[in-house]
Amino acid sequence: MAVKKMDSKSLTFEFNGDVLKDIKCNIEIEDDTHWNKILVTTLDNSILKFQDMKEGRVSISSKNLSGDAFKDIELLGVSIREYEMSWGDVAIVRCTMYPKEVFVTQSFEGIKRKRIATLNYYLNKSPMFAPRIVCYPDKHGNVKQRKGEVLTFETANSYLIKSDTLFSYLSQNGHFESDQYQILTTRIRSSKSIINTVLNDITPHVEDIMLLMSFLQDSKVHSVNWMIEYSNKMMWHYKSNNFKASDIDNHRYSELIERIYIKDFMALTLSKYHASSFRKEIKNSINSLSIRKGGHVELTFLSFFQAFESLVLSYKRSNGLEFILDKEVFDNLKKSLAKTIKEEIPLLKDQRGKIKNKLNELNRLSLKESTQIFLADFDVEIEDAWPLFDSKAHGITGLSTIRNVLIHGDLLPPEQLINIAIAMEHLRIILSRCIFCILGWDVSKTNISEGFLLRNHNLFNPEVRQASITEVNNFFISKNN
Repeated sequence: MAVKKMDSKSLTFEFNGDVLKDIKCNIEIEDDTHWNKILVTTLDNSILKFQDMKEGRVSISSKNLSGDAFKDIELLGVSIREYEMSWGDVAIVRCTMYPKEVFVTQSFEGIKRKRIATLNYYLNKSPMFAPRIVCYPDKHGNVKQRKGEVLTFETANSYLIKSDTLFSYLSQNGHFESDQYQILTTRIRSSKSIINTVLNDITPHVEDIMLLMSFLQDSKVHSVNWMIEYSNKMMWHYKSNNFKASDIDNHRYSELIERIYIKDFMALTLSKYHASSFRKEIKNSINSLSIRKGGHVELTFLSFFQAFESLVLSYKRSNGLEFILDKEVFDNLKKSLAKTIKEEIPLLKDQRGKIKNKLNELNRLSLKESTQIFLADFDVEIEDAWPLFDSKAHGITGLSTIRNVLIHGDLLPPEQLINIAIAMEHLRIILSRCIFCILGWDVSKTNISEGFLLRNHNLFNPEVRQASITEVNNFFISKNN
């Protein structure tokens, strides 16, 4: 994180139709790779007019001494908070700006205009998708770097996106230090509407790629910012309310497929995901899976189950399975039931009302039946996992019962925490398999297939799984006695 200071800049503030122009300020960006928090110091107390600014706009323009280079900075969705004032010979006003988005544009006069633009999205480290870098010494004693295969993906709207690596070099006391940046990059034709093209036609599809990368890598893949070179300009974009690279754990990975399958996976699934009726639910599920690390076991379990239920509910709605009877048929049945209830308990008005409030639930297909249809339709195999539903005959307390207990705030004793963690891991695998199957990818070509887990995952060892299921079931039996 690098602090960036800019002194004696002219700022223009716009909010609710009011404009303040050419306010002389010193500004300090807390992190120049993120632009999340910007400190402002000024002698012009007219800025106090905007001390309640929310969703405002602030612009900063400057040029170099020769006048052949211009830099424009535009802050959007700005909130201003934390006002301070000090008095002496002059009054000094200090405040903090929190923008949602920042655009930095640098223009160069006298430079040949480029017809083809280069667009780079800078990512947090995602080694599963980065080219392999090999360092080797040459005969002169220098160290060179060689870059391996660069993966290329085609978006649903036919843009070619490469998952590449950039190098930077810095001289430190006679030594060169090298750093690497992973990028998603593409080339497009320059036009007057190029920024709209980036925002509306390319970025949503790049976000699709990053989401599926997050899923496959089992760790959040995120763009810190993007930069485009076009015409005689360079533009940087920062989305300040998003993750920074430092927010994301880059040290633990558990890839769900082998690298050799990545191209085939993206070719099959990118267009399918973009057009899927499950799009929102898949995104919710992947986000739940990829940002879970470091969370509480109980909350993570509930997050996984909520994501799973959302997939099942979406399936029911898209296939007309949410309700058992047509509305007209059920309304007639409900009237008959209400009449019977009144006849059976005529003196218990309050209790009658409470029962009637639950009648609508009778027309909804149960989660168990819905899940069975959903899993069968997408051919999701879960026989090797902790069962989703109870079976008294086999001494099983299902994942759905654990969910019900947790969602209603019934705290489990500490000695059951390891069993809940095991159940959570089984739920994670079930949810991940559902996503693969909805996207049309063969689970047998993943690292969460039954065979792979039996060989490599101790928590899917039948004896370990059964012991944990038995302990949880015995606990609930003793609790209910």
